Amino acid sequence: MQINSRRFSSIEQVTGQYLGSKSKVQESQNQDVSFLDILNRTADEIKNQDGEELKFSKHAGERLADRDIILTNEQLARLEDGAHKAGAKGIKESLVLM
Repeated sequence: MQINSRRFSSIEQVTGQYLGSKSKVQESQNQDVSFLDILNRTADEIKNQDGEELKFSKHAGERLADRDIILTNEQLARLEDGAHKAGAKGIKESLVLM
């Protein structure tokens, strides 16, 4: 029994060979970025997110509108506080219930 030990090319590699364009994977591997740079960039993004407005999913917004529910400023503040607590733990999207 003879086993063929050749590696198979990925779709991105084949596309790059035939269409003459580089894939995003190859471009990102060529960049020399230190761990500290990535860590600092991520920390800056988290700091910038603190000022972000609370966002509702399309489904949640439709449910609120269908039921004629209007959230008070106090309720919105509680929801924002819950979302910020989740964000402090590294959670990007959260479901906050009251």
